[in-house]
Parts: sequence; C-alpha cells; structure tokens
Amino acid sequence: MLRYIVRRLLQGIVVIFLISFMTFGLMHLAPGDPIHLLTGQNNARLTPEQLAGIRAHWGLDKPFHEQYLTWLSNALRGDFGTSLIRRGVPVTEMVNEAAVVTIKLNVISWLVALGIALPVGMIAALRRNSRFDYFTMLGATFGVALPSFWVGLMLIVLFASVVQILPSSGLTSWKSYVMPVFVLALDQAAVYARLMRSSTLDVMTQDYVSVARAKGLAEFRIVLRHVARNALLPIVTIIGLRFSFILSGTIIVEQVFGLPGLGRMFLDSVLRQDYQVVQAIVFLFAVVVVISNLITDLAYAYIDPRIRID
Repeated sequence: MLRYIVRRLLQGIVVIFLISFMTFGLMHLAPGDPIHLLTGQNNARLTPEQLAGIRAHWGLDKPFHEQYLTWLSNALRGDFGTSLIRRGVPVTEMVNEAAVVTIKLNVISWLVALGIALPVGMIAALRRNSRFDYFTMLGATFGVALPSFWVGLMLIVLFASVVQILPSSGLTSWKSYVMPVFVLALDQAAVYARLMRSSTLDVMTQDYVSVARAKGLAEFRIVLRHVARNALLPIVTIIGLRFSFILSGTIIVEQVFGLPGLGRMFLDSVLRQDYQVVQAIVFLFAVVVVISNLITDLAYAYIDPRIRID
C-alpha cells in the first residue's frame, strides 16, 4: 500500500508540474503586455528606460524558462507573488479569502447532494418500477439536463424578484448560500441518485445477496450490511472524478450569484490578464484534483475488502 501511495504521489507531482508549465506558457502567449496593466494610463508618459526598469523589477526581461523556474520555486514555498490588478496585495491573501467562500459552498452542496441522493437512489432501486422510482428518476433526468446558469437565473427571478425572500447576489448572510447551494447540489444529486439506483440494482443480483436471503437474514439487514456498502463503489468513483470539474461548476454559480469565491476570481483574473492569480488558482486546483484521486483509490480498499492495491 505504501509503495502504491508513493508511486501515485510521484505521478501526481509530474501532472502538477506539467499543468503549471502549460498554464504559465498559455498566459504568456495571451495577447497584451503585463506592463500596460501595471502602468495603466501612465504608460504613454514613461520613457523606454523607465519601462525597461519596471520590466526588470518584475522579472519580465528574463527568458521564459527562468521566469517559470523562479515562479515555481516561489510557489513551492507558498509565495505566488502579488496581483497585477490589486497593487501590492499578495496573491496568497486573495486566494485564502476567496477559498473560504468556495470551500464552504462546495462542501455544503456536496453534503446536501449525498444526503438526498444516496437514500433516494437506493429506495428507488428497492421499489423498482413503482411510482416513487419513476418520479425520482424523472426528476434526476431533469436535474442532469437543466443548465446550471439557467436554474440559477430562474431562482433569482422567483425568490429574489417575485417572492423577495433571498438576496439575488453578493454575500451578506447565510441566505446568500441557499440558491447557489441548491444549484450545485441539484446537478450532483441527480447524478448520484441515478448511479446509486443502477448500482443497487446490480448488487441485488449478486450471489452473496441471494445467500444472505437463503440464510434467513432480514431484508433490512441485507440492504444495510451487504448491498449499501458495495453499491457505494461507483459513487466513490464519480465523486473523485467530479473534483476535476469543481472549478468549472463554481465559476458559473459564483458568477451568476456574484459570490466572491475562487471561480469568480479566476474568471475576472483571466479577463483582466492577472497572470499571477490565474497561475495560483490553477496550481492549487491541480493539487486538489491529484490528492482527491489518490483518496478515491484508497477509499476503494476501505469500502470493499476484496480490493487490494499491489
């Protein structure tokens, strides 16, 4: 097991390195000059010598590989530089402030989605072809098909404009999380419920379930002890995979509801060419995805003792 963890960590380090290198290169290939962002309207008043001094101060006069190695060495120490837009503000400070909002939003929506989807999916499987089954799977289909931005806009129209019980944007109180959490949880719950139903149906046909019934075990005990645990394996897989899409989903939701999280900061930084912030966010999310994939693989062995990682 330890050998496997070390190998996966080494693979993850390579992936993180490649992602950071590609992001750094793409940001440098983007149109525009960071010097123009730094100097703003004063750019025309500065002499070539002054512009060269500013470029040298930020290390922009060095070759690409030297700039990247300097940035990478600083990033490994937790120093992602300062923002080009918010003058003098450390990127680490900006990311920490926005990460609190994003983490809280995703953790709450994830818990809500799992708390609803897992029992609903299992009950739908146990009551196959019943009205409950048809109704929940129809709702899950709508949850997967409806675009997140459209659902968010409809919620704003209904609860912020018509009923006026929830704020439409910003982060003023706990009410500001209600609609964003619902939008994120809707899509996740729909996927988890459909997968849990199909996984439960598959497990119910296995021989060890038939043997448990033949021994006279109560159906409730069979479901909890034999069916539920094994049916969770595909759910663990999809949870690990969906970590890769956290940033994309968060960008949409935070932009629609005007939340000051990492998703909105990332989009604003791309549009305003704030290279330091973009590189920091991509780097951190790459680390999160690599670690979550490793935890997913290890969770397999914990949930199903038959699985052994050599």
